[in-house]
Amino acid sequence: MIKNYILTFFRQFRRHRGMLFLNLTGLTVGISCAILGIMFLINEWKFDQMHENRDRIVRLYKKNVSINDGTQTLTAETSGLMGPTLADDYPEVEKFVRILPWFDETVITYGENNQMSDLVVFADSSFFDVFSFRLLRGDPHEVLKKPSSIVLTESMSKRLFGEDDPVGKTVIGLHDLEYEVTGVAEDNPDHSHIRYDALISWSTTVPGSGPLEYTFMNNWLGQTLFTYLQLAPNTDLTALEGKMQEFMKRHFEERADSYFLFFQPLEQVYMHSSDIRYARSLWLGNPVYTYTFLAAAMFVLLIACINYVNIQTARAARRAGEIGIRKVLGAGKNQLAVQFFGEAFLFVLMAALISLLFVDILLPYFNELTGVRISSELLLDPRVIAGIVVCVFITSLGAGLYPALILASFAPSATIKSISGGQGRGILSRKVLITFQYVVSIILIITSLVILSQTNYLMDKDLGFDEEQLLVMNINNGIDERSEEFRARIREFPYIKSLTASQASVGTGWFGTTIIPEGSENELSVSAFRIGADFFSTFGIEMQSGREFRSHSPQDSASLVINEALADLLGFENPLEHTIRFGPDDIPRQIIGVTRNFNYEPLNESEVRPMVMYLYPENIYNITLRIDAGHTEETLAFLEDTWNQFGTRFPFDYYFVSDWFDGQYEREERLLNTILIYAGISILLSFLGLYGLTTYLVQQRMKEFSIRKVLGATQMGITLSMNSSLAVLVLIGFVIGLPVAWWFTRDWLDGFVYQVEIAWWVYGLAGGAVLLMTVLAVSIQLWKATRTNPAEVLRNE
Repeated sequence: MIKNYILTFFRQFRRHRGMLFLNLTGLTVGISCAILGIMFLINEWKFDQMHENRDRIVRLYKKNVSINDGTQTLTAETSGLMGPTLADDYPEVEKFVRILPWFDETVITYGENNQMSDLVVFADSSFFDVFSFRLLRGDPHEVLKKPSSIVLTESMSKRLFGEDDPVGKTVIGLHDLEYEVTGVAEDNPDHSHIRYDALISWSTTVPGSGPLEYTFMNNWLGQTLFTYLQLAPNTDLTALEGKMQEFMKRHFEERADSYFLFFQPLEQVYMHSSDIRYARSLWLGNPVYTYTFLAAAMFVLLIACINYVNIQTARAARRAGEIGIRKVLGAGKNQLAVQFFGEAFLFVLMAALISLLFVDILLPYFNELTGVRISSELLLDPRVIAGIVVCVFITSLGAGLYPALILASFAPSATIKSISGGQGRGILSRKVLITFQYVVSIILIITSLVILSQTNYLMDKDLGFDEEQLLVMNINNGIDERSEEFRARIREFPYIKSLTASQASVGTGWFGTTIIPEGSENELSVSAFRIGADFFSTFGIEMQSGREFRSHSPQDSASLVINEALADLLGFENPLEHTIRFGPDDIPRQIIGVTRNFNYEPLNESEVRPMVMYLYPENIYNITLRIDAGHTEETLAFLEDTWNQFGTRFPFDYYFVSDWFDGQYEREERLLNTILIYAGISILLSFLGLYGLTTYLVQQRMKEFSIRKVLGATQMGITLSMNSSLAVLVLIGFVIGLPVAWWFTRDWLDGFVYQVEIAWWVYGLAGGAVLLMTVLAVSIQLWKATRTNPAEVLRNE
């Protein structure tokens, strides 16, 4: 019997290969999307699973309540004394490890070999005790103990030393200091949120111990690093968190009312940190993106299943004779249901096997789209295999169950007479399923249009300064000591319109601090920009009131310029008549100007915050240039040549401010590209499904159309009649899909400080696109059918 069912399946495939190939294509695409979605989800879940004590490791983070207006923000950055003090105070904390990814790219040099890296990280000596990163050379308990020790990854070691053993050798690193290589670590695992090329011992930064003496990394006030704790077994995390307020009052009273400490389990850090800000250089996922991706993939699979169901039920009349004969020969309803369900299972199984091949081919493009690193080997992961098996079973059930029940229920007497025992059946269900396809397509189209609008809005929004042709060069550890000579040299180039040298620039160098306004003892939180002369003119920042700094004015060296946001917060009628101090013991600093607000952070993260700017010629880290738009290549070549003449071991490096801002919206662009692709696939599958379904429906109604033509109906009239019934379904789908899409996009947009206004045409375009797809799918088939001579159809009647 099973052999007969299989033979019947392949005969049906051969006899109706056009429509069945359409079904197979749809299911293959749908299952391929589902498999990629499953692989993507499993890949995200694998992060940080390699650590032996992962269930006892937590990351310290805080809720920061703004002292300005009470605004609450979750931040990952902590102070250097929190970790060691927690370990001293609470037996529940067995170990701590602090890490600080360095702020700028750094060159590591051995001999004449210079290697650039933006993953140089300071770490405590307990790093390899807490985390299970594998050390290939060196003692994990000792490699990061001594000041000026450095551990290289295997790939960095090979870039510097080739196949030689680097342990015991000396390299030149951060701030041109010498560091002894004490170990070699395995390269970063693909599924670790902590990334590094080189680890420098924390003791290097401790005042009185190491050569760097970074106070900001080893006090309570500096909030720049990340703290991880290994807890004792069976620690009650909630109870320990309950002790943190008392801990803050005991050790850090000045921030006890604004910093509230919490613990995040290590296994949640990667996937559940999208609302925790300032996680610089950590590799973090996005649950919204992950689950949106998976949901879109499953919707595509569902559309493919709907196509199969609709076409199979529409083909019911074609198989009526076969069903009747089988029933007369003794086949029961259950046997027939098993046959048709088995056909669906074979169909889905074929599609799944082809999908595996497609997934393997598409994986590199998929990785590029999503920005992840998924290997084909993940297909062998038991969880992925289980997901595929479940997917095949559910797809077979969803695609085959209803057609099997419909086909198996035909009456033998009607089917043997070639009367369509099931022609009228399934019409309501087909309408429901088609409407659902419309709902999904409309949701995906609206979502993609809103994401596109928001992304373009962020990229095109006025930043408060002219970002075009603005180039930033980092000279820290390069030619900073000869900065004046370098600036004098490049000022002579005719295509450099202006330049400014400063510690801060857009995208780098600024920091948070507190101020005390005149007439008050209460602190306010602000951003601080240490700048140089010509900063405002180079950036094109307009003054709202007052004036800019004068480069050679002794008076201006103790003056401040603030932005509109701070002026509004201060509430002074005329800010230029008031002073500000940076602390109770600081001198009053006169406000000499107020700038219009300008954005110096990504627009998807923060609005313009209150800011103070002041001259600070001591530490020049950045040179910002405005260059002539028509001579970019010549200017870059000149700058690189001049840079190389200064003989620095740092390679010439720069970024354009406009490119920096665009690069901050990578997450939004990935989400946009994903939704656009899935929206396109859903529309294509819906079109193919409607095309196939219409083929069968038109064939069933050929006699009706012929009689109508004989009675005077026009080709256009018949086409409008059939399209109008489907247009009603489009309207119903639009009414259902619109509020769902609005809710999803509204919730997503609420995560942005700056939001685009959703235009009405976005919704109209989504409904119009689906309606156009429907009209095309139906009209193509009707155009062929209604051109047939009625006499050829009716001559046998």
